Amino acid sequence: MKWMALVLAFTAGSAFAEPLYIYTGAISQHFAQHDPGSEPYNADHRLVAVQYSNFQIGYYYNSYNIDTLFIGIVKEWQVPHHTSLIVSAAANYGYTHCIKGTNGNSDQERKKVCGQIMAGAYYNEYAAQPGIIINPSFVALSLRWEFDL
Repeated sequence: MKWMALVLAFTAGSAFAEPLYIYTGAISQHFAQHDPGSEPYNADHRLVAVQYSNFQIGYYYNSYNIDTLFIGIVKEWQVPHHTSLIVSAAANYGYTHCIKGTNGNSDQERKKVCGQIMAGAYYNEYAAQPGIIINPSFVALSLRWEFDL
C-alpha cells in the first residue's frame, strides 16, 4: 500500500503541468490478409482516447469489428521538426483471442483482457496533431488534440 501512496504523490506533484491529449479517429491498413471465409479487417477504428501525463484510457472498434476498451501508459519524446515519438503499453478488453484476435465467432465467445503495444509519431506544431500509429499487424493514421490546462 505504501508503494501506491508513493506513486500517487509522485504523479500528483505535476498536476496540470502537462497538456491533455484527446485522440480522435484512426484509419488503418493491415499488413496481413484476413482469413478466407471471414469478414475483412475493419479499417475505421472510431478511436476516442484521453492521455494525461503518462496515462491513457480509451475506446476503439477493433479490426474484428468488436468494441474494445483500453488503459495504459505512454512514453513520449520530443524530437526536432515539431515531432513527438510515442510508445504505449496497455491492457485492452474486447478481443476474444489475444494472439490472433478472433476466430469469427466473437458474439459467442468471451472477451479477454489482452496486452497491446504500439508506437507512433505526431506532428505537434499546432493543437490539431496528425500522426501515425504502428503496431506489428497494422499502420494507422490518427489525429490528436492538445489542450494546455
